[in-house]
Amino acid sequence: MCKRRTSVRRGNAAAIYLLIGVLLVLVFAVLSVTVFFRADNFTVTGETPYTPEQVIAASGITAGENLLRLDKEAAERRILAGLPYVESAKVEISLPSTVNITVTQAEEYAYISDGQSCWILNSDGRVLGKSETVSPGLIRLFGVSAPEASLEENAELGLRTYAGFDDERTREAFHDLSVYLAEANIGDVTHIDAGSYLNISFVIDSRVRVEMGTVVDMEYKMKFVKKLFLSEDYIPSTGYAILDVSNTDRVSLLTNVAGDISIEDILGENNAG
Repeated sequence: MCKRRTSVRRGNAAAIYLLIGVLLVLVFAVLSVTVFFRADNFTVTGETPYTPEQVIAASGITAGENLLRLDKEAAERRILAGLPYVESAKVEISLPSTVNITVTQAEEYAYISDGQSCWILNSDGRVLGKSETVSPGLIRLFGVSAPEASLEENAELGLRTYAGFDDERTREAFHDLSVYLAEANIGDVTHIDAGSYLNISFVIDSRVRVEMGTVVDMEYKMKFVKKLFLSEDYIPSTGYAILDVSNTDRVSLLTNVAGDISIEDILGENNAG
């Protein structure tokens, strides 16, 4: 009889301890989302034209917000949509109370112009801003229209703004060309015609137009172009020229060292200006 009573008492004690443990877990869970792990500190690292306060505000994260319930990916998207000169954003948390935001800066690469204003783009064709002037060294982009919606309108929708390329394949071709041009390092690219992925071209030093044709074998074509530019006997050092490598089996070069070919001929009659 004594053994049975002792066993019952032990069972009751275990049940009580289990109940207390469950209650403690529940209390801790409630405190975790109401009292503990709140956003009290913010750090912003990386160079951009924006202040840390602007980056934090763009993230949408507010002081006191619970870190365990924080949607980090949504905060990153808000930063990218609201701050065009931010190329990438990473939001991380350090318990118990810190939000760490790391950003990288977008690089200006090209611009499109309507004669009055200019839209500044990165090498992905994404719009960084609008200005009446452009920085030296930026590439004039033809065959691409201004964005349909403003940066502010897209930011409200959580979207990034891109220039008006003919289609996504053409925008990708523009980006691929920018990569190959950087690798080739054959001279100062002053103009790019990205009106269609079927007929991509660019101009070196405002005088030598290179016709790439379609995006097929673009990397191989660029290596071919570099080899020709390194040959002093092929590309003249002065005057205008048009180099057609759209068909690498039949490369053609039109030159006029005397300068009778105008820049309008080099850029195309619809792209002058």
